[in-house]
Amino acid sequence: MTNNIYRYTFIAALFCLTLYVGGCGEKSGTPIGYQLPSPIDTDYVNLEEYIPGLHIRLAYYTKNNFTGQKLYNSPVAYLRKGTADKLKRVSDEAARDGYRLIILDAYRPPEVQWKMWEKYPDSRFVANPHKGYSDHSRGCAVDLTLSDAQGRQIEMPSGFDEFGPSADRNYNDVSPSRGANARYLEKIMTQNGFHPSVTEWWHFVDVDRGKYDVSEEDGIYSL
Repeated sequence: MTNNIYRYTFIAALFCLTLYVGGCGEKSGTPIGYQLPSPIDTDYVNLEEYIPGLHIRLAYYTKNNFTGQKLYNSPVAYLRKGTADKLKRVSDEAARDGYRLIILDAYRPPEVQWKMWEKYPDSRFVANPHKGYSDHSRGCAVDLTLSDAQGRQIEMPSGFDEFGPSADRNYNDVSPSRGANARYLEKIMTQNGFHPSVTEWWHFVDVDRGKYDVSEEDGIYSL
């Protein structure tokens, strides 16, 4: 993942060095005509930079999560560009309806998945790393909810990572308004290329998940 994120930074730095050494650019009047390569679908992108208007509130950057531990050392949310393109369409549609997206989790290092499994070994809610990592570790899954235009969080069937019947997609056991909000989120996500989790109203996976391998991150997030 790090190579994908930073290869553009390296190219840009190398390009600037070339300009400095060669005396190109405005000083010499020499046309440069060089363009940095565009990211491809399998590259990782910073969601806050890539999709303006998102609220980034990574639960695992704090201790306010089901493990009671801070699992990430960075508040930055990453997804594969192909997945982020789909999420941008969701964000645009939500904005037209007066909502904004709150990102609760995105890319997750495999080592963090192990810590989660150790804390809560229930495969209905936490992917069993003994049998294959979470799609979060492929960078193609996202946990999210909604806010209004002012940033106030919309009521949903349960709290995030509240593992139990109220978190699933049978909304008969929650208030009509909470069920309607979850159905709206599910609708705009599925219409734009995501598959919903049955047991968690907040969890969605890119339907093109097969394009992405598990990323063995080298420490941007993990502690």
